[in-house]
Amino acid sequence: MLEQQTERAVRLCELGYRAFKVEPMMSTPRNVVELARRVRRELGP
Repeated sequence: MLEQQTERAVRLCELGYRAFKVEPMMSTPRNVVELARRVRRELGP
C-alpha cells in the first residue's frame, strides 16, 4: 500500500498537481508517518 500511494503521489506531481489528499483509512499511525516520509523523500519537503 505504501509503495502504491508513493507512486501515485509522484505521478500526480508529474501531472502538475501541487496538492492532493491522502486518506489513511484503516492505516496505523506508524504507516501514515512512513507514507509521509516516503513521499517527502521522493518529492522533497
